Amino acid sequence: DYGSNTPDHPEIKRLLSNQSLRKLIPPGSVYRVNTSMFHSSLRSQALGRLVKEMYSIPLGKNSKTPNGTDGENPLEHVGAIVTAALTHASRQEHAPTQQILGYEESEEERHHRMAEWGTFTPSDIVPYLPSDAKKSFQSQVGGMIQNLSSTLVHMTQFQYPPVVVEV
Repeated sequence: DYGSNTPDHPEIKRLLSNQSLRKLIPPGSVYRVNTSMFHSSLRSQALGRLVKEMYSIPLGKNSKTPNGTDGENPLEHVGAIVTAALTHASRQEHAPTQQILGYEESEEERHHRMAEWGTFTPSDIVPYLPSDAKKSFQSQVGGMIQNLSSTLVHMTQFQYPPVVVEV
């Protein structure tokens, strides 16, 4: 049992624990897919694309950004940011680092981890951003984290529907 998947079916456990059948099934030949993580990943991709379609404002050549300045559109990568944030949240929920590394967590630690699902800092989602978004944020004055943070602040102003809330 890992993530929020349901435990293995009792019949499968019984068959795999049967010593005579175990000789027929070599170790490492039976695997299980983390379907909850897979579904969460699909949702993050779909919602990121939806947010991109709703809030990205394509700029033509020599156009001004929504705040009236020349240069990069601060809302150009909103879909990628949402996808990265949701991917980070799904990994927090379905593939926690402690479980992957084999550490046992107490009930209190588990509840603390569950309370933090969906909460992130700009540096938490950087590994999940696509390379073009990373290059774009890095090439702007202020660097990646500062520009990503500014875009997140911009995104908190979206009213319908709200996408990000500053905590």
